[in-house]
Amino acid sequence: MDNLIGDRIKILRLESNLTQRELALKLGLKGKSSIANYENSSNAPSDEVKLKMCKLFNCSLDYLMGLTSVKKKVYNEKTMLSKEEIEKFIQEMTEVRPEKLNEEALKLYSKIMEILDKNEQLEADKQKLIKKLEKDMQDNIETVKYYENAIQNNPNATDRKSWLRSKTIALTKWETEKEILKILKGESNE
Repeated sequence: MDNLIGDRIKILRLESNLTQRELALKLGLKGKSSIANYENSSNAPSDEVKLKMCKLFNCSLDYLMGLTSVKKKVYNEKTMLSKEEIEKFIQEMTEVRPEKLNEEALKLYSKIMEILDKNEQLEADKQKLIKKLEKDMQDNIETVKYYENAIQNNPNATDRKSWLRSKTIALTKWETEKEILKILKGESNE
């Protein structure tokens, strides 16, 4: 079996700062041995697992399978063409019929490329925001644990009310960030 998919899985896992065990849990697999077997190409993931990986790693199935070096095509909603496809079309037009590619067409091309670049930047900003929210959520959980511990170990402390309020605030922040994260990831509230 070709090791391209195994290499891609390992690269994507490492880029996402996940251990084999963490990836297995996110994919609903029994243990890290499944991931190890995928990475060394002893076994191939099922189609269902491949699709879960694509969603988790925000990549195309073609990229995961090693069929393309483009991680995820960004499509123009009106033309349904990727940036690469539009560039290829313009390239072919200039080579085959440069006299037909007038100033208006170049302006249109420039506008399309500008929109696609903005879409790519928005996606990159969204991914940065997701990572920040995930870190903030972890920090808030640590804060909740800290105040829970302080409340349990100091039942008669005068600061108990303040600690309880701080714990509640951190927990509320965590719940809010969790809901925002669901929206950003496109997950359902049901």
